[in-house]
Amino acid sequence: MKQIIHYLCFFILVLTGVPAAAAPQALSLPQPIPRLEGAQSEDLILQAKYTGEGVKLRWLLKDKSLDHTYLLFRAPARAPKDRTRIAELKPMDFDAAKALLAPTEPAALKLIFPQKTAQNRAEYNASLGQTENRLNLLAYLSILNPRVAHVLGQSFEDRPPAAEQAWLYTLEVHNTDRPPRQITRGILTTQPHTAPSPGPVTAHRFHWGVGLKWEGYDDYVGFHIFRSPLFQGPFTKITDHAVQVQAARNPDGTVDLAPYFYSDTQALEQGGYYKVQGLDFFGDAGPLSPAVEETVKTDPRPEPLPRPTVHAKESHIEISWSAHADEDIVGYNVYRSFNYNKTGEKLNPTPLPHTRFTDSQVIVDTPHFYAVTAVDRAGYESLPSLAAQGIPKDSTPPPVPATQPRTQMTPKKDQPVEIDLTWTGVQAPDLLGYRVYRTLNPQGLDWALLNGEPLSATRFTDSLSPHLDRYPFYYRITSVDTHYNESAPGPVVKIQLPDVTPPRAPAVTQSRVTAGRVSLAWQPVTAHDLAGYRIYRKTEKQPRELLVGLGPTLTAFQDVQPPQGQRVSYAIAALDRAGNSSPVSRWIQLQVTDAVPPQISQFTLRVTEKGVEVQVQSPDTDTAGFDLLRSRNGRDFIPCNSRRITRKTTLDPRVLAGKRYFYQVVLWDWAGNTSQSPVREIKIPR
Repeated sequence: MKQIIHYLCFFILVLTGVPAAAAPQALSLPQPIPRLEGAQSEDLILQAKYTGEGVKLRWLLKDKSLDHTYLLFRAPARAPKDRTRIAELKPMDFDAAKALLAPTEPAALKLIFPQKTAQNRAEYNASLGQTENRLNLLAYLSILNPRVAHVLGQSFEDRPPAAEQAWLYTLEVHNTDRPPRQITRGILTTQPHTAPSPGPVTAHRFHWGVGLKWEGYDDYVGFHIFRSPLFQGPFTKITDHAVQVQAARNPDGTVDLAPYFYSDTQALEQGGYYKVQGLDFFGDAGPLSPAVEETVKTDPRPEPLPRPTVHAKESHIEISWSAHADEDIVGYNVYRSFNYNKTGEKLNPTPLPHTRFTDSQVIVDTPHFYAVTAVDRAGYESLPSLAAQGIPKDSTPPPVPATQPRTQMTPKKDQPVEIDLTWTGVQAPDLLGYRVYRTLNPQGLDWALLNGEPLSATRFTDSLSPHLDRYPFYYRITSVDTHYNESAPGPVVKIQLPDVTPPRAPAVTQSRVTAGRVSLAWQPVTAHDLAGYRIYRKTEKQPRELLVGLGPTLTAFQDVQPPQGQRVSYAIAALDRAGNSSPVSRWIQLQVTDAVPPQISQFTLRVTEKGVEVQVQSPDTDTAGFDLLRSRNGRDFIPCNSRRITRKTTLDPRVLAGKRYFYQVVLWDWAGNTSQSPVREIKIPR
């Protein structure tokens, strides 16, 4: 327990600006709640306390992953197997966490959801390279802020039945990466937990302010300081963040403590009184300590400096700090350590006259801790400032993939098109993999990342709908190292999907038969690659046939020679430039009736030995035959045939020699239209 909390709280001391005393010779933290009933294993802590109204439960894992599911069970202590599941908890989703944390704890929200709160790709990549530090800091915030613990699913308040006074609580931790773990602890609900008051408190005044120190520091995880000019108060809280007590346990069991736990550099000139209040593992405040009056203590050393500012680069770390307000200060010393609970070595042989220093002897990916002291004219050196952490990070991206990706498409009917991209890999000792991007506009900024984690292989298969064939797609590759430094993009490759998408079927808007001709009209088809239209026709006796092909600008057609006297059906299809044909439109069925009478191009009479030979000719193809009429006076005609004559030539044998006859024919077509010929006269010789 002690090691885990010690490990977590160290990061908040280094990474945040929590007010605290001047840095000690060694840094550490005590057990947070040793007087509460609790249980712990190698990597799991479960704490609880009875408040009088219910039981507060809080847990913490050394494995600080955010992918856990927690199952909480309760059982009477007299019957451990008779347990009931009282809660199933897991971290909240982004929207729920944002509603709870954004107003008061935006930093915690960024630590939990770096991918959703990052302002740009560079910030997101930086968070990936700081995962361990990010989770350590988040675990610390969850200790002092119940809201953060609630968002992480690591706290619960139970109201057990009053019939029992001794309970066993079991926590099961489930994660897909490892077997379930569990821990059990018991608690009595007879008396509410009473937290002790910190103290006694001592307050020593120096020329630079008041240094505070107190006993009972191992009862709490943090403290707040209150100050008043009067013994009876009122007391005002002067700390914005909880103060961490810095301590280190030596192998022989002794404890090294900071000279003072808190430094009040804004102390009242006329003197004042102080109280201390502790915060426990559940974020609850304990009772205030008795008031203590500051006492003057002589110390020739200068006031400690504030925590320095550290900027870590790949090859060096820049340290800077504020100049000391004391005019007797002649220089500064910079100390570096690779262990937070040690002061470390002094980096400058003589005091520095300025307020900046560059450490060029750094180790990449290793925490460096820097503290600064001030030296006055008399040679007195102040206590070290609080340590500031810097971690040199590799900021050099790997080489750019230099060759253009090779592509191969595998189109399949009615299935997504698979695009295989392969490229030549780069050589880098810290290469993590590759990222593949796609866009429709190679000059734009909207390149979509296709793979979540960098690819270790030099191949990627993209899948696109076959209907996305109108515009080309562009791909490019970048390389990424283990620090998520990303190279510039390599050469762009262009992909044009094969056109397998037909245009939509035309919609016929008009169809009519006029004077034996069929007229069709349709709504134009909107397609960027429209090539034209195809007109199809079929009848009851003739199967579907392609009648004609039309250009893309035409939306009307007339069939001037449709089959006559029968039902005729028409349909239209659209065609694109790739040869894809749409389904045909709805078939339009029409009855074609010929209203045009047939033409008689030739009507001749000739006397033969057997009678009068009559010949009739017509240019029309739909003639059904003719009727032959005869008269002796040119007025009263009688039919010569009982059935319609279908031949072009017929013979009238019923004539007498020496007589004169008049003939006329009536020509019929299949639609029932008729034409009458002029009257022809002929005399039969004797």
